[in-house]
Amino acid sequence: MSRSDETETAGALNAKALDEEGSAGKGLSKPALALWVLAVVVTLDLATKWWIVNNMSYHETVSVIGDFVRLTYTHNPGAAFGINIGEHSRIFFLVLSIVALGVLTAIYRSTPATDRLRLLAVALVGSGAVGNIIDRLRYERGVVDFLDVGIGSHRWWVFNVADSGSERRRVLKPAFQKSSPSRSKSRTPGSTVTWRSASTSAEVEPPRSSPRASSR
Repeated sequence: MSRSDETETAGALNAKALDEEGSAGKGLSKPALALWVLAVVVTLDLATKWWIVNNMSYHETVSVIGDFVRLTYTHNPGAAFGINIGEHSRIFFLVLSIVALGVLTAIYRSTPATDRLRLLAVALVGSGAVGNIIDRLRYERGVVDFLDVGIGSHRWWVFNVADSGSERRRVLKPAFQKSSPSRSKSRTPGSTVTWRSASTSAEVEPPRSSPRASSR
């Protein structure tokens, strides 16, 4: 393949990548998608917690769907699933949540606009983190929890809307695996090697062997 053919191949691949970015832009843009999910989940989380705090007594339980779904007003100074490390749980998990939010921001920035599923997963987990960070800052008792699901004495840990947003990552976990940085290489003799990852797409010309090395 001649040098001009290699240049044309690289140009065609770049044009295809631009077309994919353009098609993704026909819907919500990358920042718009993340902000929309963040706004919806955090607003719903804060609104439901406000209603619980102002309309229920601490540790009060109200049946919604029999005994299966109940509202139980409580506070959790620790993390999800009842994880608690003692009197410093609130501050420890506040710092941990802020660090996690920074990591999620880095993941968001490295995610291409075309990977909508991964963006959605990151936005949902980030929304959950933001909602619970707000609670840990304004309540000394910790995060407000109220969703109580189970049968009889066999019940799930009490949680909230922010937690349910974070747990969507389990449903969308394949998006993280599918979009994790990986390299795929296609090569024919004398052609350009194409390296692709979740965050970048570039064409790299393979190193050329010197005449001396080829003759050996």
